[in-house]
Amino acid sequence: MTGNWTFYPSRINVVSGIVNSDSNTARWVSSLNSAATSTQLLLSNFSSIPKSTQLTFYLPLMTPLNPSTYNLNINAFRRNGGLAQTYSRTILINQTTGFIKEMKLHPMQSPIKLPVGQTGPIEIVLFLRNNLPQTNVLTWGHIIIEIKPNIPAPLVNLNGVPKCYFYDNKPAANCTFNSSNPSKTVVTIFTPVDFNFQQS
Repeated sequence: MTGNWTFYPSRINVVSGIVNSDSNTARWVSSLNSAATSTQLLLSNFSSIPKSTQLTFYLPLMTPLNPSTYNLNINAFRRNGGLAQTYSRTILINQTTGFIKEMKLHPMQSPIKLPVGQTGPIEIVLFLRNNLPQTNVLTWGHIIIEIKPNIPAPLVNLNGVPKCYFYDNKPAANCTFNSSNPSKTVVTIFTPVDFNFQQS
């Protein structure tokens, strides 16, 4: 990808797909290829990767300081050099500087079926064209969800105050649940204070 990106391989958190053992623990090493303007991330020393399991991990990174639209190309290779997977996209970086978090697996909890009349969490996965900026840095972003037909607001004394989260455990700066319109219910969720998002 273009621009000055900083990766933190020592802080990678594996979600699924890698099996370690007492003698083999996964090790990540990054190296910069200046000629190809690319960064190589090498995974080694693990015990195995089951064929039936998808490899999923978090890689913290810091974006360039210059606002622009950047091209991101990710290519995954096997040890023998064979191409395993390729992925391309564009990323818009605005005037807000900070960290962008990407993740592919982020369930709030294991899926459950609720009996009629009972309550539980709901997860909505969104893939946005542009980032929603973080809150409280002279910018703000929000998501407005309209639910039709109208559904009543949760009973606070029975179910508690509705709460909204990004990526499982990052609380929204604010979350409102408005069911005053008889034709629809409007949920407004403001992005967290410390992070901006394009997927959640």
